[in-house]
Amino acid sequence: MHNILSEYHQHIVKCHGSTLLPQFLAMYRVSVENEDTYLLVMRNMFSHRLVVHRKYDLKGSLVSREASDKEKVKELPTFKDMDFRNNMQKVYVTEEEREKVLEKLNRDVEFLVKLKIMDYSLLLGIHDMGRAEREEEETEEASMDEEGRSPRTAWPRPRSWAPTGRPPRASPAT
Repeated sequence: MHNILSEYHQHIVKCHGSTLLPQFLAMYRVSVENEDTYLLVMRNMFSHRLVVHRKYDLKGSLVSREASDKEKVKELPTFKDMDFRNNMQKVYVTEEEREKVLEKLNRDVEFLVKLKIMDYSLLLGIHDMGRAEREEEETEEASMDEEGRSPRTAWPRPRSWAPTGRPPRASPAT
């Protein structure tokens, strides 16, 4: 690790931090009874604002690339290439987003080739917008009090529309 840090730093500076490679923040050496252990601190690449509902460790190979049964029972398992393929998972991005990702990926691959590093993978986190909306609705419904008031507003939640099918009209205050 020590031997690539200088070139790694140059790569990060050159691409202004716009990379898909892990971003190293610190490296520590802990020595206990003449045995050294190194700890590497990396930046979390996933958004702290969005919940990751599914994640994949993709290497571009199908050989022995399926999550183990032990992994699959975790709260948020890390699936692999075969799982991605078997689940017929799709990722929808705009053409502009696609181009940005491919540009970063190509630049990072060139850097790894230069260092003769071959083992790599792409950690893909998926935020399911539909699922997030459903979970938010369920949370709001569960937090309503007996009169149907949300703790955020303390206003009663409308139970139904007017019989005409239109929302009730507000009359001007006198």
